Formats: sequence, structure tokens, C-alpha cells
Amino acid sequence: MKRLQSENGFILIEIICAVAILSITVLPIAGLFLQSTKSNIHSREITVSTLLAQDKIEELKSLPFNELAKKQGEFRDTLTVDDIIFHRTTKIYMKKPNLIKITVQVKGKGREVTLVTQKGFY
Repeated sequence: MKRLQSENGFILIEIICAVAILSITVLPIAGLFLQSTKSNIHSREITVSTLLAQDKIEELKSLPFNELAKKQGEFRDTLTVDDIIFHRTTKIYMKKPNLIKITVQVKGKGREVTLVTQKGFY
């Protein structure tokens, strides 16, 4: 059987079309993976910030009311978790004679997390 000369280039055209179709479909999917990774990193930072704030609140709530009342003021500390630096600010003040307000704010690279609670003397 005789081959036509035009068939020799047909395989090259098929390869070019296949590469074009793959690039059109794979590039958006790769972009989705990149966006997903960024979202995961951001979510992890918010989760760690929330855990650091909650940890401080639980520590302070476990103290007796009178001892907590003596610690009124604003305190700052810096924490490092997995090479990410977090700045934590804790504010303790008497809202009423028998009520203490505790505010803990944690800032990482991105957003900040603020948790507020109150402890009463009963």
C-alpha cells in the first residue's frame, strides 16, 4: 500500500493538538492547586492564632478571681510556632467590682484573632 506524503506530517499535527488541549486543561487545574495551598497556609495560621489565644484565656480563667484581679493591665509576649512569629496581647481589667474582662489578641503574618471573656466573683 502506498503512503501519501501528506500523512508524514499528520502525527506532528496530532501531537501539537494534544499538547494544546493538555495545556488548556492542566494550567487551570495547577492554578487551583496553588490557590488551595495558599488557603491552607492561611487557614493554618488562623487556627494557630485561635489556639494561642484560647490557651491564654483558659490559663487566666483557671486562676482564682482575687489573683486575677491583681494581674490587671496589658501584657505582650511573642511566640514562635513552626517558624511563624505570633504577637499576643493580653488585657485584664475590672469591668465592675465583681467582674473581670479578659481580652486576648494574637497577630500573625496575616489577620489577627481576638477572643474576649469575662470572669465573675460569685
